[in-house]
Amino acid sequence: MGAVECCSRRGPNFKKFPKNRHGGRPFYIHLKGGINIPKGRKGYSAGHGSPPSPFVVMWVDEGESKGRFEDEAEDSVMQVKIEKGEGKIVSIKVPISRTQVWPPRDNCVTPVWNTTKPVEAFKRHRNDKIHIALMDYSHSSREDIIAYTVIRAAFLHEGQEQTIQIPLAYKPMPFFPANILLTLKLDKEPPLKKTIFFVRHGKSIWNKAQERDLGMSAMFSEDHGLHQEGIVQCEALRKSIRDCLDGEYKSDSKRDEYIKKFLNAELILCSPLSRCLQTAVVGFQDHPLIQKVDHIEKETAAKSENNVKSRSPIQLISSVREQRNFGSKDCVSKYKGAEILRYSQEHISKYYGPDAKKPYFLKSKQRNSLRFSCFDIVDASEPSHKWWDKELEGSTRFDSRIRQFVEHIQFCMEKTIIVVGHSLWIRHFLRRHMTENAVNYEPKLTTHKIGNCGVIACDIEFGAAPEEDGDDLQIIKCERLFNSKFENINLRQRVCTSGRPKHFEHTRLQYFADDRAFESQYETASRRN
Repeated sequence: MGAVECCSRRGPNFKKFPKNRHGGRPFYIHLKGGINIPKGRKGYSAGHGSPPSPFVVMWVDEGESKGRFEDEAEDSVMQVKIEKGEGKIVSIKVPISRTQVWPPRDNCVTPVWNTTKPVEAFKRHRNDKIHIALMDYSHSSREDIIAYTVIRAAFLHEGQEQTIQIPLAYKPMPFFPANILLTLKLDKEPPLKKTIFFVRHGKSIWNKAQERDLGMSAMFSEDHGLHQEGIVQCEALRKSIRDCLDGEYKSDSKRDEYIKKFLNAELILCSPLSRCLQTAVVGFQDHPLIQKVDHIEKETAAKSENNVKSRSPIQLISSVREQRNFGSKDCVSKYKGAEILRYSQEHISKYYGPDAKKPYFLKSKQRNSLRFSCFDIVDASEPSHKWWDKELEGSTRFDSRIRQFVEHIQFCMEKTIIVVGHSLWIRHFLRRHMTENAVNYEPKLTTHKIGNCGVIACDIEFGAAPEEDGDDLQIIKCERLFNSKFENINLRQRVCTSGRPKHFEHTRLQYFADDRAFESQYETASRRN
């Protein structure tokens, strides 16, 4: 494979959001995923060795931008060498300051990103050239080039998916495809103001075990599903949504606008842990978004080649998972992609359907009302890699994941989004981004956990936060909906969650793809050179 060589002694310094210092408009490129990626790292032929951890790097050059970036400092250029057949080596320069990165997907040959990012250009022109490099992130050596190509901007059409062939940077094994396929499209400029609804999952078996009602054995299992009390809470959320649709739900006037937006939400993002997916399927099955897309999917179910569904109201996104701390095995899973859906459905079938083993706490009408077809319209393609943490997740990596989520919602086109997640994740996100005005509305949101199936509405705005905060998202206003309550953390729960941080410093982190370790890997490689 071709190896990356850095001209800088400090190594490249990729930032999370490349600022367009040259006054132009970026290309908003939505990268869905790739296929035909061979196994093998440096020293192996394609098709042999361990699965790669691919990530994608893009930058714009030449065309109308040619000669516009001559002020690039020497230490901000990365030298990349690529094999071009018959032993010929081609060297290209990567301008670090305007490079965009889609983070690694660990041990994955069919990676899915399903994320939009801005790729900086001096002027958006059809003659601009977009460089695309697929690389393999190695924890023990320098990153390797898997494939590289250049396309003209005119090839991309706004809103239309394009599949491009990228030739391998080395000779493949016989009978193995010589090209990698990436699916991407050009998006419009995203809106700067959005409304996000955070929903905590229903009470899980882990939550019940923390009350010491289930014994210590339950606390050592992985990826707990919903407890029967959590099912009842999800049914209560479902009833609240149905009452709003029927005009029977009563709320004060200041929350009416949020409830209207909640019912008109355009997307549901969900943690891939089973308790969140089950909460989304049970609690939101009567939501207009689910009803509408469920009907469409039954008639025109279509999947792309990399298993990304064309229209999915519920999308699993690994950056929303809970923080992995000491003793919290509930944050660990062993399922990827479609396996997550099967596991969650098997667990929930204990409570619903004709074969339910524990139906006594649900009414007969409720017990037979769950549409298991809702699992079929969930997009589980993004967590198709090893997305969980086996080891403790420090505050730096946790903070990096929050930034990935911020970037995901910033550049998506939806204005109203529902996020089904976890208490500590939600509290940290709010604590980090709430303005003083928002804290005055709901001061307990930064110090207390929202109750199970609680709903928080947030008006957010991009581009208003100072650069030192690390990202440009601000929460302008917050409101609790559907009589959501706060949850007090008792002494036993504090013991079970002793490793979880109480707060995070608002310091700017240099960001390159997945976490700071990814950036320091480049620094180590450059020092070796």
